[in-house]
Amino acid sequence: MQTTENEVLEVLKIIHNFEPYGIGARNLK
Repeated sequence: MQTTENEVLEVLKIIHNFEPYGIGARNLK
């Protein structure tokens, strides 16, 4: 999958809206 940096940043913003402390972000790796 090819994603642009802007798309990644937008996804991170959405994740931070639901997971302010980044708890869910670790599961994406």
